[in-house]
Amino acid sequence: MRWRRVWAAPAALALGLAGCAGLPTEGPVTEGLADSGARAPYIQAVAAGPADGASPEQIVEGFLQATLAGSSDDFAVARSYLTHEAASAWDPSSGVALYRSGEAPILTAVEGDSGSITVGFTQVGAVDLAGNYTVVEATQRNDDFLLAQDDDDQWRIRSLPDGIVIPMDVFTADFSQVTVYFATTDHQYLVPDIRWFPRRSAATALVKQFLAGPPPYLAGAVDPVVPTGTRLATDAVQVTDRVATVNLSETMAGADEEVRAVTLACLEASLTSLADVASVELQVASVPVQVNALVDPPELAPVAGAVVYFLTDSGLSAYSGAEALPVRGFEGAAVWETLAVSTGAERAAGRVNGQLAVIGGPYADMEPASLVLPEPEPEPEAGEGEGEAGEGEAGAGEGEGGEGGAGEGEPGEGEPAEGETDPAPVDEGEAADEGEAGEAGETEVEPGEEGEGEGGLGEGESGEGESGEGEGEGEAGEDGEAEGDADEEAAEPVPNPVTTANTGRWAMPGDLPVTAGPVFDQVGELWVGGGSNVVVFSTYGRPTALEASWLAGHTVVSVVPARDGARVAIAYTTPDEATVQLVVAGLDKSAGGRVWTLNTPKAVAVLADVPLSVAWAGEAALAVLAPSEAGGTPVPSLVAIGGETSVLNLPGDTPTSLAGGHSLYELYLTGANGGLYQFTRQGRIWSGVTQGAKAAIQSP
Repeated sequence: MRWRRVWAAPAALALGLAGCAGLPTEGPVTEGLADSGARAPYIQAVAAGPADGASPEQIVEGFLQATLAGSSDDFAVARSYLTHEAASAWDPSSGVALYRSGEAPILTAVEGDSGSITVGFTQVGAVDLAGNYTVVEATQRNDDFLLAQDDDDQWRIRSLPDGIVIPMDVFTADFSQVTVYFATTDHQYLVPDIRWFPRRSAATALVKQFLAGPPPYLAGAVDPVVPTGTRLATDAVQVTDRVATVNLSETMAGADEEVRAVTLACLEASLTSLADVASVELQVASVPVQVNALVDPPELAPVAGAVVYFLTDSGLSAYSGAEALPVRGFEGAAVWETLAVSTGAERAAGRVNGQLAVIGGPYADMEPASLVLPEPEPEPEAGEGEGEAGEGEAGAGEGEGGEGGAGEGEPGEGEPAEGETDPAPVDEGEAADEGEAGEAGETEVEPGEEGEGEGGLGEGESGEGESGEGEGEGEAGEDGEAEGDADEEAAEPVPNPVTTANTGRWAMPGDLPVTAGPVFDQVGELWVGGGSNVVVFSTYGRPTALEASWLAGHTVVSVVPARDGARVAIAYTTPDEATVQLVVAGLDKSAGGRVWTLNTPKAVAVLADVPLSVAWAGEAALAVLAPSEAGGTPVPSLVAIGGETSVLNLPGDTPTSLAGGHSLYELYLTGANGGLYQFTRQGRIWSGVTQGAKAAIQSP
């Protein structure tokens, strides 16, 4: 015979959140587990030690009660329910198992074996030793507690699992979300990693995890910075008058000025994420560290611009907070299936009939409807770039400045020198009608007549006959020959190639299908999902398929690089296409060159269907537009990387696409009725800003 007893956990004065493995299907706008510790003080549960003559089930109940208050007394009361041996062996810091608020574990024992109690509960979340929070698909868990009587015939727990078991409301009240920052390998940007630690010891736990180095998914994408073996020289980080003193071991004494500056920048950014820390003092063996002010420390990655782009029936438009205006030169994109825009709208890319199409950049003089283009120019090697045009050929290369002319010819062999812009490929038999200043930038040019002339990019010019050089200002002669005259008035500048609505096609390596993207990153490179591959096109159009063995057998359906250049958000379908996994992977460039590897990722969420949009919303969250069930209505949600998922309200229109900014309140969404909506801080609702929008575009 078995008996069961429900243990009633005490109510905690905190916000309760239901955990789940996938995106929730309904509910108010919340920010999930997001928390900086700046909340009303939590009233700790009061724990009492074991009563004389307590039964085995009462001992286990009392122990579970005591763990709720454990972070305030280092689990001293909880250990009093254990035998001496068990108290020494039990490690409460090894992890946290979470169950839903309002539910209670069920204690079960077998008649005739009073020394064995099973504690059953539905687990919905977990936190490991390093403070990493993971949403767990609701799973029944049973923990076994073995008890024995001591010399005084008092029952005590002699065997139990490590870690603690607490409800979600106690967790969100008693633990703080902190951000551990690491520096990118070039020490330019700070990369966040969200952790959860008990509020009472959060500062110390945070510093220890920073010294332990980055998590596996960021290996090679960030720099551990501190010398191997560096540790805290004291037991804890002292916080006095909101100043956190971090005293490191002598291992740090030999670090150079850059390492010290980067270490301090990471610690300052990390510790000031706590509500009670405003500044940091770094010490080595109790001696304050002086940081060279001339060393540029890493900083937070730049945020998205204030402009959101969106696709209309007429092409591309931009909304900057006041009005929506069309963007000249992108009219041909109106029929594209998807669209991405680079920083400053210098280039756009999209999918047309399953092919990757590009507007702008090196594609001057192409017709908007054209999708036929010679292979992109190869990227120049250092020191290259001297191009020279022969008869009937157009060359492109390094030079002081060209004189504008035009002629008939085919693309020459010249390559742009390092640091220059891409040359403009010319269709066979077509005339190049625009000259462009070379590296020195001394010349402004205008189109010449068809015939013999000098001009083009730098020293390699287009036209019939020999190439020429000029340092003056080019002006077309009557016979079509450009004449240099430094003293004459400057000619009208050539329009930006983007404004000519030029279009070309970049081929996927190995004829891979385009299954995700395209999306531009902060430096103008183009990211595309190709089946089970992630492909990155350089600004010259050279594709690189990234190493990612963990994607084998899957299909990439979304790929979005972070602005820090160290992380990539990826959504992919499982082989049976039953679910879609949303993950974040670190980008390891340590091999050098274009040999890049996507690390085994950090799981973020499980989606019921392929997302319509995934976008970064701040540095440590993703905005997702995806059905809550297969084939269902798309629902906008905010997914914290290392936290919970929160549903956002609907705008009163069926969502069709979503684009993110640098915070929760810079999200844009389009609806089936053509509306463009912005998520507003006031009331946390979607506010309509314009009509005629077909798709919102993620800003790089």
